[in-house]
Amino acid sequence: MRLYFHRKLPAGYAAVPLFYKLFLLFGVIFIAVVFIYFTQDVVNQLKEKTRKDVKLYVGLYQVALSDQTSGIATNLIFEEVISSVNFPIIFADSSLEPQYWKELYDIEDGMASDADSATMADVRKVLAKLAAQGRSVDIISNDHLFYKMFYGDPKLVAQLQLMPFVEIGLIAIFIGVGFIGFRNIKRSEQRNIWVGMAKETAHQLGTPLSGLMGWLQLLRGKDDLMSDKPSNGSLPASDILDRMEVDITRLERIATRFSLIGSTPSLQSVDIEEILSNTAEYFGQRLPHSGGGVQIRFERGESKIVSVNKELISWVFENIIKNALEACDSRDGIIEIHSGLSRDGNKVCVTIADNGRGMSHAVVKRVFQPGYTTKKRGWGLGLTLARRIVSNYHKGEIFVKESAPGSGTTFQIELPLSSAKS
Repeated sequence: MRLYFHRKLPAGYAAVPLFYKLFLLFGVIFIAVVFIYFTQDVVNQLKEKTRKDVKLYVGLYQVALSDQTSGIATNLIFEEVISSVNFPIIFADSSLEPQYWKELYDIEDGMASDADSATMADVRKVLAKLAAQGRSVDIISNDHLFYKMFYGDPKLVAQLQLMPFVEIGLIAIFIGVGFIGFRNIKRSEQRNIWVGMAKETAHQLGTPLSGLMGWLQLLRGKDDLMSDKPSNGSLPASDILDRMEVDITRLERIATRFSLIGSTPSLQSVDIEEILSNTAEYFGQRLPHSGGGVQIRFERGESKIVSVNKELISWVFENIIKNALEACDSRDGIIEIHSGLSRDGNKVCVTIADNGRGMSHAVVKRVFQPGYTTKKRGWGLGLTLARRIVSNYHKGEIFVKESAPGSGTTFQIELPLSSAKS
């Protein structure tokens, strides 16, 4: 069963890192606002409950001081209700001198009669702070002021108020660690890409250099160097020189292509059929030496004018054909090149199909990733550069149209027509 894929690059692919940063920034701000809002809501609810509890306790205390309350009821109020409060309280007399306190931070519960001078000083500081906040209630019975009750927020309120900042701090630390890790990964990738570029350069230069060495050896073995009459069935010297010139031109093209990577190349209106024809012819001349019985099938069709950089787009086609040659069986491999128009008529669709070993779905998902390769040799940069050339420089698309293990692979390249761009 043949697997079909359509792996298009998302629009604005080059802007993904910036989008990611903005998304991360606004995500952190949103999380912080949500944490603060809901935490503050819970804090306000707890504070409101504390105020209600204070009113309840004051009311119970005033009942306990009433002459009509029995001793049993008074003991129940003090032992079961007032003594179970979970927020700071200080009972002070009319002169604001602490008499009894409970749940004060870092101060043990106690009474003035049992406390030393240092503890009393600490309690007075807390009382002064609560008084400044206006957090006190008078306890009156029979029109007589018995105590002023000062109260604070439960410890849970203080903990909740700090929680958003703790969480935001942890998120910030996590993002910071992630950013450092991401930056180190990017640096490592950049180093690897430079290594890959060097290897890809050597790989590209290898074919024409090998050809030049071969022609040079033929020339050294010819006695009639300047004669066009071949001896012993060898090629005429003029033919050898012509082929050497082709390989030298090829070296110049490779140097030009690498110089264009990383800069903005100039685009010209050219016939895509001419580029495909030249590419098929280039590989066709080398098939008897490198491809064995592999056939490259291409029939030139009607002209389709596109705005491209001829050198770079040729490089894309050559990369895919070269991969197809390596994937095909050297005895009966077939590579078919075809071009046509998209349904809307605004794009040229070039397909390069082979009957080679094909790829699994997992391989297809990673085939354009930098550094990924299934070959024993190579660094896996060819298709990465091809995607960059097609998508970034020509606003087109390149993807695996279909592939399956043992059933070959079809790549599709889509480029806007010149008339569609204007």
